[in-house]
Amino acid sequence: MHEDKTNSWNASLKYLCIDAVCRSIDRQTSALKYLPVSLKNVLLHVLGRRAALNVAVVTSLLNHSVEKLDLTSCKGLDDQVLRSLASCSQLRELTINKQILSETKEFDSSTLSFVFSRLPLLSVLHLKECTSMTDDVIASIADNCPAISVLNIGGVHSITDTSMKWLAKLEHLTSLNISHSGEVNKKTKGQVAEGSVEEREEDCGKEEET
Repeated sequence: MHEDKTNSWNASLKYLCIDAVCRSIDRQTSALKYLPVSLKNVLLHVLGRRAALNVAVVTSLLNHSVEKLDLTSCKGLDDQVLRSLASCSQLRELTINKQILSETKEFDSSTLSFVFSRLPLLSVLHLKECTSMTDDVIASIADNCPAISVLNIGGVHSITDTSMKWLAKLEHLTSLNISHSGEVNKKTKGQVAEGSVEEREEDCGKEEET
């Protein structure tokens, strides 16, 4: 019983410390790079959920061991920050969805291609409404991220049937959102959906219209 209480107190103290750091994160940016990687990863997760990430914070906290990252709310996100993701070799889940109230995020497609060429373990990728997504970027994903099982590129208008042919190479792909991808015909979408892929084009389209 005493040990359980001690563990509970330790967990509560850890949460309070993390919360205190998050609340004053802008005043402590220069010191973040000295934190242990385990704590950096916790802060990346918590700050991402609180929509409190910015370029300086992300740059200070990124490390080779981070496995899950949501940069949707990151203020000022640019190509330089994206390129730094190439060092996150253990990254398994990446989310950079465009939000209605956030800044418009337009990246160089070559930057995206480069980053994905360095993320061999990536399995979940959300790039909804990313205007920089092209057939070449999809090719980079298909060639370098064989573990991809979930891919959300809904609202991407610059990909064509060529991208669907690349996606067909992803043997582990089980969930694909390509809703509102106007340059891809339904026949090609259907070909990608064959097998184990749960192609959500119709359902996602209806949800976004409501």
